[in-house]
Amino acid sequence: MIIPTQGSFKKDSVWGVMNLNEQEIIPAQFLEISLFEDYIHTYTNHHHSIYNLSGKNIIPPTNFTVRKLANYWMVENEKLKLGLFDMKGNVVFPVICDS
Repeated sequence: MIIPTQGSFKKDSVWGVMNLNEQEIIPAQFLEISLFEDYIHTYTNHHHSIYNLSGKNIIPPTNFTVRKLANYWMVENEKLKLGLFDMKGNVVFPVICDS
């Protein structure tokens, strides 16, 4: 069951996310949070993470660039190697492919 998010909140200079019942679904520990229609992007200390709308971590913290590409997550490392994850966070292609 997906619980629509109410929005982000700030606590002690870091951000988290609450659902419509004002329950914390992502703890306040991030420098930036971006809420999208079907996912949540977090950023802190040069690490990106992707969460679903229920607060489940889909792409664990990584210093790679993460982008949504159709129904997949494209991950690019600092050496421009690419990888692909499905929407549940399963590896489709590991981060070894040349861009």
